[in-house]
Amino acid sequence: MALGTPVDIETGKKLKEKKFSELVKSYYDEKRFGKKLVEFYGKIDANNMTYLSLTKGTIQSGYISAPTIGEVLDWFYEVHGIHLTATPTGILMNDWNYHISISGTSDEIKLGRKLNYKSLNGNFKSRKETYIAGINFVLNKLL
Repeated sequence: MALGTPVDIETGKKLKEKKFSELVKSYYDEKRFGKKLVEFYGKIDANNMTYLSLTKGTIQSGYISAPTIGEVLDWFYEVHGIHLTATPTGILMNDWNYHISISGTSDEIKLGRKLNYKSLNGNFKSRKETYIAGINFVLNKLL
């Protein structure tokens, strides 16, 4: 189930840098648990969460949201107008590619954001691997 898979901690950090602030069910607390995923009962905005440590008497932060791949795709589209798809290819339909399209106003297009930006024939072996590669491309090259 590719779309329901939470992103890894490195992708979570990139999303935090890009101001991802949606409610999610999972997060990382690197200071206490390292790269282990923490599940929350309900949904929280971990990227903007802080708490008062009674033992240290300080405000603690540093949480990293771990949205699912599907939540990231929704955020790309709803907030940035970026639509990322993964499609099977090849004779046996067992390779995967991703395609990125950007919707926007004519002002955005004038600024260099093309409507059909990138189609990558990476011959990825799974839908999940393809989406992860596409998400990293968007985070590193488009946002």
